Amino acid sequence: MPVKVMRLEGERFELALEDSLFPKALKSIPHPPARLYGVGRPGALAEGLAVVGARRATPYGRGCAKRFA
Repeated sequence: MPVKVMRLEGERFELALEDSLFPKALKSIPHPPARLYGVGRPGALAEGLAVVGARRATPYGRGCAKRFA
């Protein structure tokens, strides 16, 4: 099965924990990340659900992610 490569388009951004746009819900968890890196508009960040994967996911992992999403 060929791997589909997705290209992200848009402005890249980096938010530090102390930045005002850093998501409040993420600040409240134990051991929040020191920085967030993203593509798009950082002001559009909102609480929700996300699927985060590995760069070299196994076929099993890709299948699970597809079913969960």
